[in-house]
Amino acid sequence: MTAGVVLLNFGEPETPDRAPVVEYLARIFFTNADLEGADTEAEQWERSRELAERRVPGLLAEYEAIGGSPLKPQSEAQAEALEVVLRDRGFDVETYVGMQFTDPTIEAAVSQAQADGVDHLVGLPVYPLCGPSTTVAALEALSDAVESAGLSAEVDELTGWHRHPTYTRIRADALADYAAAAGVDLHDDGTAVVFSAHGTPRYYLEQGSRYETYVEEYIRTQAAVLGLDDYHLGYQNHENRDIAWTQPDTESVVADLDAGILGRGTGSHGNNLQGAALAQHADARPGRGRRPAAPPLGDLVRSEEGAVGV
Repeated sequence: MTAGVVLLNFGEPETPDRAPVVEYLARIFFTNADLEGADTEAEQWERSRELAERRVPGLLAEYEAIGGSPLKPQSEAQAEALEVVLRDRGFDVETYVGMQFTDPTIEAAVSQAQADGVDHLVGLPVYPLCGPSTTVAALEALSDAVESAGLSAEVDELTGWHRHPTYTRIRADALADYAAAAGVDLHDDGTAVVFSAHGTPRYYLEQGSRYETYVEEYIRTQAAVLGLDDYHLGYQNHENRDIAWTQPDTESVVADLDAGILGRGTGSHGNNLQGAALAQHADARPGRGRRPAAPPLGDLVRSEEGAVGV
């Protein structure tokens, strides 16, 4: 049996050029068109392009500052590393990258898996926390692609891996190392730890998404591992649409603390940041830190005590 693992990701433009960035944003807004009341598909596309044009200046400036998104090469390297680890552990496996909104697409990944003779396909969203626009939408797109391609393979879906003990340990260790490098005592009264998660529209939560629950669950676990009795949570929300989002937003949390941010650790792609900010009050000692690295997927698959694998 040949297994294929599709690493499902959001996708981002590789170059800081206006046209592809606008098209990228328009596709995202169109996918979430149910958040507003447009009646026809044509109206939905018109509204999506309007929102994209409004959002593009800020996002384009961010991409220009870093020379375009590094997400594609990073994702491909991640898939290659995962394949090496799995093969070293005796699995007959191929890995693929499938993006929701840019190339290589999820459809292309399924097509390649079919050409490779894969008969057991595993959908692995790289998003640790299950959200409607990320994990759920990516797995639905994978299912649709498999059906459209007529791929006769067993399909499994992995989610909820923010609960995996190895992932918990990696992220907690990264935050502890970050604080140590910054010369910050996480347990000092002058230090505030602010966990920052990507927000989601309240509409999705009202429709049954448990994303907010997963965020709170994950952060409680991180705090417990780090021995934190006091911590804060904020959401990174968008203001593109006049709709309600998860609260409180990260900026308000930090402002209320009257503290300066020393740094932020992120563990996902540029549009879906999940991390923690270390803030110090005005009378606390300043420090400098480094950005903690994202956890390697190889550490999350079928270890002797682990439960995730193919």
